Amino acid sequence: MSSTFPFQACLVALALVGAACRRPGSPPSSGAREVTQEGSDRFRAFALEPARRPPPSLDPLATASARGLTGQAEVVHVEQASWNLGPDGAPVLFNDRWVWLLQVDIASSEGKPISWVAQQATLELNDPETVLHAAPLPDDILGDLLFWALQEERAGVPGDLVARTRAAGGFRTRYLSRTSSSGVLSGLVAFPAADVEGLHVVAARLNIPVVHDGATVPMVWVFD
Repeated sequence: MSSTFPFQACLVALALVGAACRRPGSPPSSGAREVTQEGSDRFRAFALEPARRPPPSLDPLATASARGLTGQAEVVHVEQASWNLGPDGAPVLFNDRWVWLLQVDIASSEGKPISWVAQQATLELNDPETVLHAAPLPDDILGDLLFWALQEERAGVPGDLVARTRAAGGFRTRYLSRTSSSGVLSGLVAFPAADVEGLHVVAARLNIPVVHDGATVPMVWVFD
């Protein structure tokens, strides 16, 4: 579960307390429903409703090469990605406030197996001190949505979060695989971004270590 959402810690505690107070098989109390409704409403407002933020002031496309590897990375505007849009044209899984998303393509010039070290991948925004860490798996980004969907269902709170979780297949299948025996990796990499809400970005630096030919090669893309 993501740890970046600023409201979740206290709301989770309250929700769990409310759940613990009821007997098995008993309907949720009005207090538990209210806590869940408040939490899911705040999550929806922060992470799901269109943020409509201006795009970063940088070239969205960058290339990199190092020791037999070549790569391209492109910033993805998640509120315009077709797999993230509902019938009303609004984001379904997350908005631009919740995540920085990049399409990453890496290839071995000799076709040798490669893998990326997800736990060490970072995205620096504007300066080296403002650092986001990659989500190794797509569900690391979807964890809060899944959590609040479950809370709504358990508390009997009306909402659309459960339906939203069923639309996550497109995002999951597009996520960057951890390894490739063919020497080509291509997919999305997400960086939880709630901690940098309101930051206007004018430069970025993407760092992804790649294991190739028996060595870990630092791949660096600079967006400016």
